Amino acid sequence: MHACNKMCTRGSIPSKPADSTDLWKNECINPINTDRNIYTYCDTTFQANPLLNHNCNVDACRLCCATHDQSFKNTSASLNSTQDCFQACDVKFPLHKKRN
Repeated sequence: MHACNKMCTRGSIPSKPADSTDLWKNECINPINTDRNIYTYCDTTFQANPLLNHNCNVDACRLCCATHDQSFKNTSASLNSTQDCFQACDVKFPLHKKRN
């Protein structure tokens, strides 16, 4: 059995610090490809049920933040950037939506 361990607290230095800031925004909050992303899937699959649609979007955003690892782009991911990502999910998909 193969096991992978993500080293969340491992310190690393970005190879290009100026290019490494907030890369999670384009991955998790504002995906560039609007035709093929998890939010489009949620909106299409659960269009008849706004609550399930919202929950799908929230879960997808949080999962993206939790699993987004910038090391493949030669940058560092920190607990602070993960927390920033979770907070951005809360802003994009607030838990308490106004009802019409």
